[in-house]
Amino acid sequence: MNAAIQAVVGGSMNQRQASKEYHVARATLHKFLTGKTHFGAKPGKKHFSELQELETKLVDYAGNRASLGIGFGKSQFLNYAGQLAKNTKSC
Repeated sequence: MNAAIQAVVGGSMNQRQASKEYHVARATLHKFLTGKTHFGAKPGKKHFSELQELETKLVDYAGNRASLGIGFGKSQFLNYAGQLAKNTKSC
């Protein structure tokens, strides 16, 4: 995979040629080149402990706002949860 990526990045081959030469799926090579996936990425859903950490952050956020007397609605909370999930999705 590394050699195929280097061949495309170096300009000596296009993606189709590199996928044939190095016996790598063209779609997989494309995902690596565009940054949609990275080495070490695991397929499937996140592990339960990672989800617990996100839930803890959400609860802390709500608790901190409540202790400061700052109210927020459901839409604001869901917006924050969405931003948090988006930021941790690339990990």
